[in-house]
Order: sequence, then C-alpha cells, then structure tokens
Amino acid sequence: MIQRTVLALCGATLLSLPSMADKPPACEGAETTLDIRSNAPPRSDHQEVITMQGTFDRMDAGYTLTLKSKSNGAVRKSLKWQSDWSCEGYSPERKVYVLIGQSASEVGGRYDGFISQLSEDGTARELDLLKTGHFAQQSVVSPDRRYVAFLANKRPTDKPADRVSVVDLATLEIRDVGTGKRFRDLKFTGPAQLEAAVGATGKHQSVSWDLKSVFAPPPPITKSR
Repeated sequence: MIQRTVLALCGATLLSLPSMADKPPACEGAETTLDIRSNAPPRSDHQEVITMQGTFDRMDAGYTLTLKSKSNGAVRKSLKWQSDWSCEGYSPERKVYVLIGQSASEVGGRYDGFISQLSEDGTARELDLLKTGHFAQQSVVSPDRRYVAFLANKRPTDKPADRVSVVDLATLEIRDVGTGKRFRDLKFTGPAQLEAAVGATGKHQSVSWDLKSVFAPPPPITKSR
C-alpha cells in the first residue's frame, strides 16, 4: 500500500462531520472477517464540530485493517492504511473484500478517492481515482460486488456531478458512461443495471446503463478473403 500524505488546509473553516470512531466488523468473507479501526484517539461524541485542519489530521492518522480467521479468531494479517476506509462487502466470486477510501481536498470537501480489493491473505489491488481526474461525490457498489459506480467532477467542487463513471473490479478498468448532465441519486437496479436521475430535484427523469454491454470486449476483427 502506497503511503499517502494529505495536504493540510490553512484556516479555520468549521464543518459538522460524523465521528471517525472504530467501525464495526461488518465484512465477512469465506474464511475471514475484516475489522477496520481508526488509529486516531477515540471520541465520546457521535458528532462534533471540528476544523478542516482537524479533518486532515484524523485522516492522516489512518486506519488499521485486521483480517481474522473465522475458524479460530487468529489474526491472519494486520495492515495500516492512510485515509478513511469503509468495507462495501465481500465478493465470493473473486474472494476479495471491496473497500472505498475517502480523501479530503485542500479546497474543502471529502471525496471517495480510492477503491481497493483486499484478498483474504492480505494482498491488495488499488485504484487511485484522484489520479484519474475523478472527484467522486457518491459511490455505489453493485449487488455482486463486481462494479463500483460513482458521480464525479473533474475538479474539487460543490457543484452537481457532471459525470457518471464505473469501475469494473475484475480488471480495474474505469469508464465514463455518462457526461455533460447534472446527475444525482445513483443506484443499481440489478447486478449490472445502473440508473441515475438527471436534472433538478423533483423532476422524474432518469438514464440507465447495462454495464455488461459497456464493458463487453469488442467483436473480433474478421479478415476478408
């Protein structure tokens, strides 16, 4: 796992953010459970008003991810990662946990900046969304943990997302499936069926995509005789 340094923000902008306390071991694999715990000092309050500088400091503290055997509770692997990580489920097909890590921007706001697949032996494959120019405002994972879709902009901003992007976790390939509109309320309606509302809130317009078609390999080129 690459060590990341989060940029510090000068000033005292106040935000009301949920606590980054220890997270429950919500993820269970075939042979292990995954525990995610903050390395920052514990808080007693569920919510508190903190400075943006404080947000960066807590994300810099990172998290400890612990894989424990389901058979005897023994620790199989313990990892220390930067950023704020949450487990989005386990894929029995690929035998990996799917995790999303948040990043903070120096101009304000938090983004889903990293997608990682963690195997039960502790091996990880990671995609840095920020390096691909995607500042994700909302991420959703398909029911079978094959795809991660997100609303995004090309730069840090509080404006409505102008892109819908999808990562195929089998290959870590990322594609922009929708651009140039105001997208919101992203959701999966099936294992590979993605839907997003378009336009202002209250208007019932939507677009949808079949991700199997989006990521289908191109047809073979046939040579004429």
